[in-house]
Amino acid sequence: MGTYGWDAVPDRLVITRAGIEQAVWAEFHRHGLPPPRCDAGIPEASAHPPGTELEHRCYLPATGAEPDQRTVMITITVQHGGPLLRSVPQP
Repeated sequence: MGTYGWDAVPDRLVITRAGIEQAVWAEFHRHGLPPPRCDAGIPEASAHPPGTELEHRCYLPATGAEPDQRTVMITITVQHGGPLLRSVPQP
C-alpha cells in the first residue's frame, strides 16, 4: 500500500488586531526603534484570502537615515504563519 500526502491550502486566513500589533512591535520596536502606532479601526478579527494587503497601516518615526524622511509606513499582508510586514519610507 502506498503513502499519500497533501498540502491543505486555506482560502481565507483569520488575522487579529492583537496579532498585528504584536508582530509590528516584535519586528520593529525590538530593534530599538521608537514604538509603532497603527491606524484606528483595525478589526478585532477578520478573515482574508492569503496574499491580501490590508488597507490599514502602521507607522514609525524615521530614524534619521535620510534627512527628508520623517515617517516609515508599514504595510500588512495576510499570509500563513503571521502577517507579512513591509516598511515603506515616506517623505
